[in-house]
This record gives sequence, C-alpha cells and structure tokens, in this order.
Amino acid sequence: MISFSFPTQMIDILLRGTMIFLLLFWHGYWKYSERHADKQRPKTAGHLKKYSLQWFARCILTTLYFLLPLQLMGFSIFPFSAQTPGQLLGLLLALFGFFLSVWARKALGVNWAHAAEYQVKKKQELITRGIYHYVRHPIYTGIACMLIGSELVAKSWLWFFLMPLLFVGAYLQGKREEKLLVSHFGDEYKNYMKRSKMLVPFVY
Repeated sequence: MISFSFPTQMIDILLRGTMIFLLLFWHGYWKYSERHADKQRPKTAGHLKKYSLQWFARCILTTLYFLLPLQLMGFSIFPFSAQTPGQLLGLLLALFGFFLSVWARKALGVNWAHAAEYQVKKKQELITRGIYHYVRHPIYTGIACMLIGSELVAKSWLWFFLMPLLFVGAYLQGKREEKLLVSHFGDEYKNYMKRSKMLVPFVY
C-alpha cells in the first residue's frame, strides 16, 4: 500500500508558511498605511477608555495576532484532524479577507483611523467609492474572514468560537461608529446607509 503521509505533511507546511507570510505582509502594510494616514491627515483626540468594550476587543485581537503565528508553527490549541481540503478552504477564506481589507484600506486612504480610537479625523471625507459603494464596514468583514481562515489552516477549533464573536463585535463596533458618522455627516451618511449594506455586500 502506498503511503501519502509525506506529501500531506509537505502541503500542511506549505499552507501554514503561506498563511504566516500573508499575516506578516498584512501587518506590515497596515502599519505603513497607518503612519502615512496620520502624517497626511492628523488624528483628533482619541476616545479609547481603559477597560471599555473596545479596549477588551483590542486586547483580544492583539492576542490573536501574536498567537496565530505560534499556532501556524505548530503550537496546538483545540486541535482537530483536518484534511487538506479544510485547510485549503481556510487559506481561500483568509485570502478573500486579505484582499477585501486591503482594498477597503486603500479606498479610505488618509481618512482611515483606528477603530478603537473612535474618532473623525481632521477634514474627514465620506468615502463611498470602490467596495464602500456596496458595504460600509468591509475592513471588519475582511479581518474576520482572515482570522477565521487562519485558524482553519492551523487546524484549530478556535475558528468555530471566533466566528460569532468577530461578527457580533464587528456589528456592535459598526453601529457605534455609524452614530458618530451620522452626527458628523448628517443626511449624507443617512442616505449612504440606505443604499449600502453594513458588513456583507448585497446581504446585510
């Protein structure tokens, strides 16, 4: 009988390595874009309060960003015996989230501000072009897909627990931001809300 364990192990290593590279590239792009945006359009005073819901959410996401590379390098947390197709599905989902979040970030340009800071930047523009023509918070959707996909590649059941937490968190944060944007842009943003979806294009 011919054993296929060696090719399967090599595919596993390749998928994990690809995922690590993708996460590192995304993180580098995010940091570079943040510095550029803050330089071109300075921040106003932030509103992140210690021990607030946003503070805890940021702590959880920061923990995941550090934990994921360790998982992808073999540190198992709630592991399951996934076949290669399950990992491939995870990589495709992560790639979708990567391109969605980067596309949205480029569309925002210097108007981007960190969600936890809960602010409208100086001379803020309302961006409704590109992916923002269809959905108002595509970065949150993209990050959620990327994290869930990464956990699938790492063969961890954390993807199952993260999925509702990430999308509920994105919904609550999105609603909070929309109150701020309505107060700043007024009817312009209200009309934009009527013709776009919140998190998933053409769905919700």
